[in-house]
Amino acid sequence: MRNKIDPLLLKRYFEGNCTAKEKDIVEQLLQTAEGRDQLQALMQDRWEESGRYKLPQENIDELKREFWSRVTEIERKEKRGKLIGMKRRDLLRYAAVLVPLFIMTWIGTVVFRDANHNVKTASLDTVTKENSRLSRSTFTLSDGTTVHLGRGSKLKFPKMFPGSTREVELEGEAYFDVAKNAAKPFIIHAGLIDTKVLGTSFRIRSFDSSDIEVGVATGKVEVAKSTPGSGSNVLAVLTQGMKVNYSSNNAIVSTVNTTELEDWKTGLLSFEGTTTGNVVKVLQRSYDIEFEFKDPALKSIPLTLSVRDTMSADKVARILSLAGGFNYEKSDGRIVFY
Repeated sequence: MRNKIDPLLLKRYFEGNCTAKEKDIVEQLLQTAEGRDQLQALMQDRWEESGRYKLPQENIDELKREFWSRVTEIERKEKRGKLIGMKRRDLLRYAAVLVPLFIMTWIGTVVFRDANHNVKTASLDTVTKENSRLSRSTFTLSDGTTVHLGRGSKLKFPKMFPGSTREVELEGEAYFDVAKNAAKPFIIHAGLIDTKVLGTSFRIRSFDSSDIEVGVATGKVEVAKSTPGSGSNVLAVLTQGMKVNYSSNNAIVSTVNTTELEDWKTGLLSFEGTTTGNVVKVLQRSYDIEFEFKDPALKSIPLTLSVRDTMSADKVARILSLAGGFNYEKSDGRIVFY
């Protein structure tokens, strides 16, 4: 029985992630005429399959570069003049084959058609970073963008950013220091609001899907409301020291202290004219205790204050009650404002 080349095993081989035994299996197969024929046939099949889809040329070019960088690395490690006994011109001919093969496997996107036969790209290899109420985190995306993710917050993003945009989804609160790439805008989806940037640093507070604040520390961003089936409506274009608050279908642009935005990364939570209800929504991500209001009218009181997310819940409740002119009590593991 002939040994078949497993596409997933081939993927791990090119990535350098296969075991020593798997590496030997692949190389033994590819050092035979039969193995090379199988590889060429597999790539030919993928090439013909890819012809059904109209992928952007920049995606194909990007994958070719990625493929050849891996080929060169394997050759360097193995000190071979050519890879697996195949002529480089043959591999070059079929490099674009790795669009459907390796996008599906190592890059993690597939091409499919919807009911209207429109080509779409969907990410299979999506990463989700989620913090508990007791932790915050800092990490870097594949494009070099640094993300400071707040307590009780979640960010979804692809391992790589194919196509002409860099898009992520935020639930909660985060500060972004976006790597500059004028040809590839960075877009954050937070509820109904989309924030589009080319290279800047800013904070987004998503109180809920329809109540969001965006503050800019450096650079320039465009904030738009996304309506399914109706496209998007630009709410504001913000530059350094500006913020927009979107709530109840109303966008209010005002100034913001950029130091406040920077300090947020260290756990200092500052609010200026923010309703008590929204302040509590932010604080709720930092504490394993429920905050409640006996009188819903208290939620509308505007507050200006700063607290550390390391303070005890009792101390934070005391600061809130003093700033808002109301009282609080502890009841069954909850803090109740009245």
